[in-house]
Amino acid sequence: MIIHQSAGSSGGPLTAYAHPQYSAKHLHEDQRHLLSPSLSSPNLSSGHPSPLHYKGPPSPDITAIKNAQREDARLKSLIRRLRIISRTLAFLLSLGVLIPCALTLHKFLTTKDTYRTVPLANGTSQTRTAWAHDSRSWPTYMYFGVAAVSTLLHAATLVAYCCGVGKANVVNTVTSVFSWIVLMGNLGVWSAAVAVYRLEKDKNGISNDLWGWTCSHGADAIQVDFEGVVDFEKFCSVQSVSWYVGLVQAGAAALTVVIYVLVWLRRGTKKELKRMSKGHYDLVDFTIVSRVNNNAWSLGVAVPVGMRHAGKGEEGSGGLRTVTHARPLPNWATITFTIIFLVALAQARKPPQGQGGNGCDWYCWIDERIARLEKYLFANTGLPPLGHETSFTGSGILEPGPVVKSGSNYYSTTFRTPRLPYVPTFTAARPPSFTTSPPPYATPSSTIITLIPSDVPLLQTSNSIHTGYRAVAYYGNWDIYTRNYQPQQIPASKLTHLLYSFANINSNGTIILTDPYADTDKHYNSDSWSELGNNVYGSIKQLQLLKATHRNLKVLLSIGGWTYTNTNRAMDTPMATSQGIQRFAASCVQLIRDYGFDGVDIDWEYPTDTEQGSEFLALLHETRRQMDDYASTLVYEDKLGREMKPRFLLSIAAPAGETNYRNMPLGEISEVTDFVNLMTYDYAGSWDKVTGHASNLYASSEDPLSTPYNTASVLAGYIAAGVPPSKLNLGMPLYGRSFTNTEGLGLPYNGIGLGSWEAGVYDFKVLPLAGAQEFYDAEAGATYSYHNATGMLVSYDTVPMALRKVDYIAQQGLGGAMWWEISGDKTDEGSIVSNVIKKLGGANGANLESSPNWLLFPDSQFDNIRNGIAVARSQGFRRL
Repeated sequence: MIIHQSAGSSGGPLTAYAHPQYSAKHLHEDQRHLLSPSLSSPNLSSGHPSPLHYKGPPSPDITAIKNAQREDARLKSLIRRLRIISRTLAFLLSLGVLIPCALTLHKFLTTKDTYRTVPLANGTSQTRTAWAHDSRSWPTYMYFGVAAVSTLLHAATLVAYCCGVGKANVVNTVTSVFSWIVLMGNLGVWSAAVAVYRLEKDKNGISNDLWGWTCSHGADAIQVDFEGVVDFEKFCSVQSVSWYVGLVQAGAAALTVVIYVLVWLRRGTKKELKRMSKGHYDLVDFTIVSRVNNNAWSLGVAVPVGMRHAGKGEEGSGGLRTVTHARPLPNWATITFTIIFLVALAQARKPPQGQGGNGCDWYCWIDERIARLEKYLFANTGLPPLGHETSFTGSGILEPGPVVKSGSNYYSTTFRTPRLPYVPTFTAARPPSFTTSPPPYATPSSTIITLIPSDVPLLQTSNSIHTGYRAVAYYGNWDIYTRNYQPQQIPASKLTHLLYSFANINSNGTIILTDPYADTDKHYNSDSWSELGNNVYGSIKQLQLLKATHRNLKVLLSIGGWTYTNTNRAMDTPMATSQGIQRFAASCVQLIRDYGFDGVDIDWEYPTDTEQGSEFLALLHETRRQMDDYASTLVYEDKLGREMKPRFLLSIAAPAGETNYRNMPLGEISEVTDFVNLMTYDYAGSWDKVTGHASNLYASSEDPLSTPYNTASVLAGYIAAGVPPSKLNLGMPLYGRSFTNTEGLGLPYNGIGLGSWEAGVYDFKVLPLAGAQEFYDAEAGATYSYHNATGMLVSYDTVPMALRKVDYIAQQGLGGAMWWEISGDKTDEGSIVSNVIKKLGGANGANLESSPNWLLFPDSQFDNIRNGIAVARSQGFRRL
């Protein structure tokens, strides 16, 4: 509509040309007085007509102009909405990083000076705080700072948006000015912050940053001592989710890019509008206030150039009086924030237990939602669970994993307390776990699989079965994570026994698998989500596959370890009752039956007196009895009448310290066990005041302080107690103990070094360290390295030293070698395990023990373990 009032005639008549679409009939009755007494007649004067005073080029295509105008309005509205959405999303994501960081820093600052006395492995104690030595808090401060600045900027923008269009126009200008800053902030600053925060976690294998420490095994180990001070598991989850939120925040810049595209499109529309109107009309919004339904009602009009209004109720340069009213932006953002806050407050502040609630506080509430998010993300996207490390496995799959480390005061058998222990029952089906359920797009297969190839001979001839040296290695379920050592990398063709570590013990004696993901749930490249039936996956399935292709490899489940049985004293309560002992033995049989183990290894560190030593013996007897009873039900006969049945193995990990092994009836224990794994290492470490050899064969008369223990005296003690040497496996470490700022053996030191995965402990695969020189102490029968410039001494077995121990095994008539633990070894010609087995086994391994593992578990609750019986039938075997 074109409206014109004669210049200089304030009371003169109006002349108008109305576009048919916007004629007066479209106006509400109470709005017509804003224009003219009459819009229905070309002659708007009651007496004498007044012709149109505007003269110029012909009128443009009004329909095209209005279409362009509507497109411009649509883009403008869409841009405004997307800007509000993007700022709201960015604000919430920034809060999602800010709050966890604030909680972590607050907890750190309020507890970093809280000291507790923590027991050490050598029986002494240490006063320390709940946090890592030389804690690095700057990554968390950095992450917090980025989140704080981002939160304030986005909050300020949203507040301005919510103040109405007047303020929004200002904000629009500000937003345009700072739009590139916002984009670079999301893409640049957030990406850098997320990357740095993650890279600083456990940097160089040291968990002294706040995130890395709370997720580490070292923190787990002292959790009991700092109960009520810091809940490391919760703060691990809180910081892990903040990292994921930051990752999303960095990616949210994509929405800003979409807005820029729309702004570019609108700019083209405005140029087209200007082109069509050039020389004719300048288009402005002429808004008429409607009282209908209390809504603002807008009408677009075209006003001749030079006749713009100066303001509400004022005359413009052309004398036109206009009435303007802006539609206010909806204040939905404020309402949304309020609702979210109230819902979160209501759910987080649940009543305490006993008052109709479950005692869940803010941290618990966050933890619950993290768990739900994990399940949803994994089911729909395959993202790994939070609170875990992320590393590429040998199979090329991105896999999560907790940071697994042992404290600096631990023996090598010490490993983490499980975050989410899985407690199996004897009658229940496989426990539900979101990682074991196939994603929604999986289509079940019609094929039921078996882990045993059909051509594997189940019956071994007597010619292939003979006694010999044992080659035994421990393998931890944590190795798949930060160490990135997968079951497929185990040298299965060389080993005779593999001890899968560690299971825990419940207070009633039930054995607990400690890591469902690593043990039974993880899917490797060869695993399918669509297999029919109830199947087991994870490391346990991979170990069964190794058994099927390497028939001389026996896989035992190792139960206990330092953390569970020494730090947590998990064996004390159940072993004190006959019911606990029976339940322990029964659950051993259940785990063998379900998961296909060839036996169990029990690592109780340690019975504290002779009474507990007697309980240990009773436990071994009951376990032996129940395993034999179950084995008697697994008798098979082939077509020629030849029988086969398993003998499930029973072994223990035995201490080297006389104060520990003298509490145990060693002679009687050796009668009921198949072999004993001597932990002849960790003779010296961070618990000592001077440096020393960690796994020496003999005592040193020249420097006695460097050899507080020695293997020769340990063997003498065991043999004197009635243990046959042939049942003893000599333990060899695949790691070294380090001391810093020292002048040599038997001398004081200051510090223990960074270590590979824990302070003061280096994997053999990285030794000797750069610049260090290796030495052989002939009198002590030990090797070590020393760095003259740094004063660092590392005690460990070199390959030549390990081969000398092979000679010692032969001289003493021992049963074989044992290693803690397999992931620390080198994989090339410098491998200790390969070199020792080559010398120990002789040509083609003829001197190694040869006896078949057991593959038939028809009573397993898992289909892929149980269905191996189909292979037995195909080879003509029947169960008696």
